[in-house]
Amino acid sequence: MLLLIVLIHSCGQDELSDPIDEKSSESNLLKIELEHNETTYTTSINGLTVTLLKTLPYGAEEVSIKTIEISDKATSSKKQGDLLQVGESPISIDITAESGTFQKEYTINLTTEIANSFTTNDHSILLNQAPLDIKGVVYTPNYPGNLPWDIERSVLSTAYENSILNDVSNIKEMGANTIRLWDPPVYTYQAIKETGGLFLLQTIWINTEESNFQSTAFKDGTKAYIKKIIDRIIEPTIRGLKEIGVNYKGFLYVGLMIVKGDPFLIEYNVRM
Repeated sequence: MLLLIVLIHSCGQDELSDPIDEKSSESNLLKIELEHNETTYTTSINGLTVTLLKTLPYGAEEVSIKTIEISDKATSSKKQGDLLQVGESPISIDITAESGTFQKEYTINLTTEIANSFTTNDHSILLNQAPLDIKGVVYTPNYPGNLPWDIERSVLSTAYENSILNDVSNIKEMGANTIRLWDPPVYTYQAIKETGGLFLLQTIWINTEESNFQSTAFKDGTKAYIKKIIDRIIEPTIRGLKEIGVNYKGFLYVGLMIVKGDPFLIEYNVRM
């Protein structure tokens, strides 16, 4: 006798169908870091708003995306290495989920430092409305046996440039915030700019025939003279650059002619 046994397995409807390919609906921006001039700028993310934890330097025009992390399998409208233009801020970053049905639009504001504003009161030079405590050094790098202006536009050796950069760094480290130059090599301006955190003091000629530089009359007259130059020439120049949208990065000297105690602007000297 032949016995035939047939086994029948009962399958549910789900088992008969192909497995469902569920795609992620996550579309989050998890982390983003920016870079400008080899400096990394971290951010905080609150909801859909991305905020720089440190403002960009005054005059910064663009930054690059150093790192960006998003939800797994999601896609982003921005990627690592992309350049973001400061002038186009606020900038949108769209994160799209793998499923394609969910998308979030994040916004990042690229804020920069405000240009310094110099004014005066009866006793002080004011920086952004606060008295500026000047701690200055007169610095004139030069070769022995030469006058300062002899090498102003000379091509310097790498060793000499490094020496100037080291000097400027030491001046800052000792606590000074201002440097007064006298026709230095052009590279000196670059060294000050690279070091950062230092102001330049422009020479303002005074009456050298005064017999008593400590007299109240001389001090009051000198204060009024400096105030007049800042209020009439320096402050309007800085304000004018802002108004016409010029992000000037460099050093600006004003050439003046003094007529009966009143300053008149003759020229600007530019050091980038």
